[in-house]
Amino acid sequence: MAEDGIEDNLDPGCVGIYKYVRKVGTEMKQMAKAEIQTHVSKGKWG
Repeated sequence: MAEDGIEDNLDPGCVGIYKYVRKVGTEMKQMAKAEIQTHVSKGKWG
């Protein structure tokens, strides 16, 4: 979704918001993966 908004290039404000959303989404994905890995390594997952 963020990529589509960036490609639409409606105006600098919109592009900035979509770039921020893309960045935060990537960070959240990495945080979730790290949290799951912690639980897996402790035998508390699955």
